[in-house]
Amino acid sequence: MIRRNFFTDLIIAILFWIVALFAFTSKATFDNVTVLGFQLPTICLFKRLTGLDCPGCGLTRAVILAFHGQFHESFLRHVLGIPMALFLIVQIPYRTLVAISGNDPIHFSPTFERWVNLAIALLFLVPWLVKMTIFAVAKTG
Repeated sequence: MIRRNFFTDLIIAILFWIVALFAFTSKATFDNVTVLGFQLPTICLFKRLTGLDCPGCGLTRAVILAFHGQFHESFLRHVLGIPMALFLIVQIPYRTLVAISGNDPIHFSPTFERWVNLAIALLFLVPWLVKMTIFAVAKTG
């Protein structure tokens, strides 16, 4: 097996630690995120231009809510908030061990990776399309 760069693995592990620390130290409501008492601005260009949520809008808030045990609110904000929080939690020890050991034991075939990428894209797009359809029907009705 080819040894990956130790510093790259270490940086990936540190980034997951930082994201988790951010999620634990932040507070989220349905509409905003605050860090150390400062409200973060909306950075979604799609939302700023159209006023509508994009497929990823709300994911940061949903992850923060999930990290704080507010699972119902997390699910309402974005259906992938809880799975993403679980993914982050699993990645912290895994990436730390990869950085320390220098061995990444999990490898997938390119075909499998393509199917996973397609599934992830659909997991973002389908709920968003349902949400936009409901929004359009409610607006016209």
